[in-house]
Amino acid sequence: MGKWPGIALLLTILLPAHAAWAEVPRPERLLLLVFDQMRPDYIDRFQLKHFQKLRAQATNYPNAIVGHLGAETVVSHLVLSTGRLPKDLPWMDEVLCDKAGTLGAANAFYATGALAPEQLLQLMRTLPKETLLPFQVKQRRPGFVAAVGEKDYATLVFGTPAADAVVSLHKSHGICTPDGIAVPRYIATSDRFTLECSNAYGTERSFYPIDGARFVPGDDPAHLGGDVWVTDVALQLMDHEDWSALFLTFGGIDKIGHLTGEADGPMPLDFEPKYHLEDALRTADAQLGRLLAELERRGLRDTTLVVVTADHGAQSDRRYLGMGRSGKAMAGHGAEGETLAPWLRHLREAGNVAATFQDSAIRVWLTDMAPVNVAAVLGALRAISGVTEIHALAQEDAGWRYRRVYAALAQEPAAFRSWAAAHSEALVGTMANPAGPTFIALLADGVGFDLLGDHGGAQEHVQRIPLMLLDPSRKPQTIRAFVGLSQVRDIILAALACGRAAGCP
Repeated sequence: MGKWPGIALLLTILLPAHAAWAEVPRPERLLLLVFDQMRPDYIDRFQLKHFQKLRAQATNYPNAIVGHLGAETVVSHLVLSTGRLPKDLPWMDEVLCDKAGTLGAANAFYATGALAPEQLLQLMRTLPKETLLPFQVKQRRPGFVAAVGEKDYATLVFGTPAADAVVSLHKSHGICTPDGIAVPRYIATSDRFTLECSNAYGTERSFYPIDGARFVPGDDPAHLGGDVWVTDVALQLMDHEDWSALFLTFGGIDKIGHLTGEADGPMPLDFEPKYHLEDALRTADAQLGRLLAELERRGLRDTTLVVVTADHGAQSDRRYLGMGRSGKAMAGHGAEGETLAPWLRHLREAGNVAATFQDSAIRVWLTDMAPVNVAAVLGALRAISGVTEIHALAQEDAGWRYRRVYAALAQEPAAFRSWAAAHSEALVGTMANPAGPTFIALLADGVGFDLLGDHGGAQEHVQRIPLMLLDPSRKPQTIRAFVGLSQVRDIILAALACGRAAGCP
């Protein structure tokens, strides 16, 4: 990954010689689709016909990866919308260490996904507006820009303060209703977009129960939820607005992937869910088909750039070290009586730990940098089963970076060692700034601390994502360069600017 092409070279690869093109106008609209927790191998493993058809017609990047840590929803959506790596953003992980005191006291810790909308907006407003993809799209074609999705924080972060509307869901008393920013009245007042959000569909005993029809279609044909709801909102926006871009984030795969852990095959469950990973994938595939068919029906197929990707992949946690929902939660010193996994209790007792976060990687922030404390915490991390590498934050003349201080790779399979040699250093480096974790511990394949299926770290299945651009001004092609989510913004803007008739290189 450290050898990725620069953006100038990447665009040269992306854009074929102008002489070979037919005279076709550049795209006027953008449909940016993020399928949360989608892996590229699912397309053929589950024979997803609409993804397969799109891949055959598009510019396909089979080596696309997340390209950063943490490989998390709340991080990746902002990376997509800004083109910046996490170290250059207001937050870089599920835990925010607010060094500057933007939200309150300096050096305070927050669970990023739990921040209020106004707090997220406050943080994003520290970014220059020119950085934001929605702003740049509107500069190219003035028009309505909206972000839509089931997850409120993901949708808000995806749209950024530059979106004209953000449409998500708010749950109260078992009912989900449209919520967000400048939600159009024809959506807010329509009974169709109100959902039942109390039925767990057989997952009451799980760590991650289904939240009614918020992420799955549900049982009411007149009020279908999940990814169907997202598509229906998008179609309403197309009906009523002169739109230039729709940013749609689909959360169904992520919800079921976490719940059942079926990313790498069947998992033993002590509950009987109505929905499995294949159900979520087929629902998502059907929504992709509906959107593409709608563009065709409206005569927009030849003027719309369609981009399909994911915010992260996933793995089955077959070596599980957490204790249910408490395993992943941001951890300080813990509430009185809190039940902790033994490894986490030992880590906290080893030294003065300010916060930890753990999913398919472990991140640790220290308040006491005395050598004896640092050494004690490092020793506790090394003792955790499944740790393959530990990287420590350091300030050097050239700036902040992570140095590898521990490696236990010899016993790992050759493919894992090869992936780690190519990617670990660059992935960890994307978090190198003063607010970054003191230690980042990378984990072996299939090792995790929260739900049966998870992400966040550097494992190949967590990092691999689909990336396909269906551009009316380009013939189908395959680009095998490693491309990360931080590069997608510039690829989109180049496609919107260039078209076959625009004389671009």
